[in-house]
Amino acid sequence: KEAGQSNALGKKMKFLTPTTRLPVKENIVTRLNIPVGIVEEQTNYRLAGEASREIGKNCRSALLELQNGDLGRAANEIAAAKLSLGTIPKKVLEPEDCKALRSGGLSSALESLSSVDILLYFYQHGQFPEMNQEIYEDAEYVAGLLEAAQELARYSVRRATLGDVKSVKICQSHVEQLNEALLKFDFRNGPLRRKYDGLKYALRKLMDILYEQSLVQQVEIDVHDVSPIASLEEIRIRYEAHDAARELLIKQCRDVQKASKQAIFAAHRGEIVKSSEYLASAKTKYEQILNGIQFPQLRKQGALTACLEEWAEAALFQAWLEDFRILDMEQMPYLSADEYLGGLADLTGEVGRVAVKAATNRNVDTVEKAHATNLAVLTLYVSIQDLPPKLAKKLDALHTSVNKLETLKYELSLAFALPTKRALSSSSNDHDDAVALKRQRNTTEENNDD
Repeated sequence: KEAGQSNALGKKMKFLTPTTRLPVKENIVTRLNIPVGIVEEQTNYRLAGEASREIGKNCRSALLELQNGDLGRAANEIAAAKLSLGTIPKKVLEPEDCKALRSGGLSSALESLSSVDILLYFYQHGQFPEMNQEIYEDAEYVAGLLEAAQELARYSVRRATLGDVKSVKICQSHVEQLNEALLKFDFRNGPLRRKYDGLKYALRKLMDILYEQSLVQQVEIDVHDVSPIASLEEIRIRYEAHDAARELLIKQCRDVQKASKQAIFAAHRGEIVKSSEYLASAKTKYEQILNGIQFPQLRKQGALTACLEEWAEAALFQAWLEDFRILDMEQMPYLSADEYLGGLADLTGEVGRVAVKAATNRNVDTVEKAHATNLAVLTLYVSIQDLPPKLAKKLDALHTSVNKLETLKYELSLAFALPTKRALSSSSNDHDDAVALKRQRNTTEENNDD
């Protein structure tokens, strides 16, 4: 009896085996090769990061030696920091194609180097130096001046403790002259603006020290030969031109981003021709922007990077809809590695939306290809070392997209299994009804015999 029940159960369970559910297919996109451009660019950023850490270490040591009054050791540390710049690829320090530029970490390190360089010169000559254009950019030099002014306020406290009022007066005169020169600048909100806002507190500290010293001794020191920094006026002119070009760039980038988004929406609606028109329009506009850039620093502007990522997403999505292929970075020559990877990560969101629509229509093939594509992008991201922080944040979203498509495949498999389950339930009910009817007939016959 138990054997018979086992056989019956086996006949029922065979309808629920995976062979009758969602068919398992090989991934269409198994693995994406890391483009050579990405490897080269990530290598440059890695070298820049290592050099930045060495420069920062030397600058901290130099500042400590300056505070201790050992100018010789400070000069050696500054020279060592400048030697570290030689390990950075030239095109990172001096961008020729406006593509590989100084990263945030390198710019910060150069600001620190500029600061200690300015301090050493000030302690040796009693005035601020002109900008060394071979090493520093305008913003790095100005930031170095502002950081040096803060350190001069601390230096003045130490000198006032020893009764050296003349040194305090020299520092106060030069910081005041610096403040007057920078008042002509129209700094926008950002790190440089915040550093400039702290300049007035340094100047106030110096004036307070002189006032407090006047209470205990006679302070009548005239500091002559406080010559203005000639390069600051040139920097101000370049800064205004740069700011005007930046504002124009932001406005132009809006048009590129809008056309790219419209291309994506049209592609989702199935209007491929219209999507191609939007995509071509966006490409023409961003090529005009890139060819018209006057300041290399604007190439790393956030608005430009965002619109290029949006265009990359639209171009990748349209190519994927055509034959489920992913464009290589070599097919997008104007994009940097970060922009290409950003567009690739954003592509997975659009692919996921297509997969949901395909699952509604029970299109197993498209769901499988969508899952394989997103899995390939995730694998590419994981295989790249030293991802920039902005791209590293996209990893969680990539994991989520892959998990959602795996869940979608599972739910789709249940949908394929439901018809056989209903058929099995119907046949089981028919068998039970026949048994009940037979029992009812036997009972009726027995009652008639009685």
